Amino acid sequence: MRRGNVLAGGAFKAALFSLAAFIVVLVALGSVVYYDLSRAMARDVEAQVTRDLMLFREIEAHAGVQALIDAFGQFETPAVSGDRAAGLFDERGKRLAGNLNIVAEFDGWTTQRIDELLPQASGRYRLYSARVREGSALRIVVGRSIAALEGAQRRLLGALLLAGLAVIATSVGVGYWISRRVYRKLLAVSDVLEAVSRGDMARRIPIHASDDQVDRVAARINQHLDRLSALATMTKNTINAIAHELRSPITRVSIKVQEAIADQGMPEHREKLEEIATEIEGVVAIFDAIMRILHVEASSGESGFTLVPVSELFAEMDETFGPLLDAAGQRLIVDGGRLPALYGDARMLRQMLGNLIENASRHCPAGTTVRLAATQDRGSVTLSVSDDGPGIPPDQREAVLRPFHRLGSSRTTPGYGLGLPLVDAIAARHGAELALGDNAPGLIVAIRFPSPPPKITKM
Repeated sequence: MRRGNVLAGGAFKAALFSLAAFIVVLVALGSVVYYDLSRAMARDVEAQVTRDLMLFREIEAHAGVQALIDAFGQFETPAVSGDRAAGLFDERGKRLAGNLNIVAEFDGWTTQRIDELLPQASGRYRLYSARVREGSALRIVVGRSIAALEGAQRRLLGALLLAGLAVIATSVGVGYWISRRVYRKLLAVSDVLEAVSRGDMARRIPIHASDDQVDRVAARINQHLDRLSALATMTKNTINAIAHELRSPITRVSIKVQEAIADQGMPEHREKLEEIATEIEGVVAIFDAIMRILHVEASSGESGFTLVPVSELFAEMDETFGPLLDAAGQRLIVDGGRLPALYGDARMLRQMLGNLIENASRHCPAGTTVRLAATQDRGSVTLSVSDDGPGIPPDQREAVLRPFHRLGSSRTTPGYGLGLPLVDAIAARHGAELALGDNAPGLIVAIRFPSPPPKITKM
């Protein structure tokens, strides 16, 4: 199963779309929560700073400047100052008390890193700077550390990021699992339809207990396949019955004609009877070919399949058809070498190669070379029959695989247009791919057989 097919599945794409929508919502809501939380904590810090400022102003107002200096002096002790910053400065900027060494050059609120704090202090602070009271030369600077606020912000961002990653991983995993599951079902549907198209009308799509949409569609397809199988069986039985019914009287007529020819009649009557006998033999040959095609198409499964050595198959073709082509002024070359074995029906394979060689010989002039060859690529075996005759035009190569279709140039030669359709039926019966190509000059017919099952190749 190719991963690319799974990732291109509708379920996986739907999961990605849902994930994208979730990320957009998460970013929007996360931004709102982050902003609200930050503002709430910042207001809380500013409220604490404001209370400190008001306390110092009350001390100065009720107890005087010395009491204010004593109050700021307590902040020089780390145990008292904690996360608070405080400094009292005169009009020249000299520190009178507190843990701030340098007067702040600002009025109102600011947030900055205070490197002038005592060594025990660190980080960023929210500061407020103002006169002790209107008209006073003394300046108060008070502040609070915002480490807790920044820590909460980092934790919130981390939680949002972790939640996003968890949802991404879950969505991608679930989407991949669902898409893989659906793809397996669709692949089973494809395999069954391909098997049915090759003639295995008994194959059906497996239905799972989940009873999802794919299973329901598969059940409908199975119903259609049942009807199609019944119709195909009825059609084949009808054609087969017609062929049998017509073949018997035609055979009897042929026997009677042969008996009439054997009688010593008038020469002109004998000649006409011989022509009639030839035509009757042709009709019988057509019925035989149709019945062979029907028999091949009606068979299914691997009944009768064995390992067939290609070297032995080629030797039989050379022994049978080599002398026939020599008599026609043609030549048969068997290019085998060390050939593998095919898994198939030996009788059908002999008939397939025999038809191809006969077709090549029948439609090519004297002096033509017909080549029978085999190649192997990644376990699959390709058999080919090629010639250097007139060939088949590219736009006619698909049509010649239909029964009774003959090219204009071949209508003067014997035949009924059933040779290649029979070859195509045998190839389909073996799960092989048949291709007609240009041999430059001439025609090449290649049949690519799949690799034999592992249990067979180990024999």
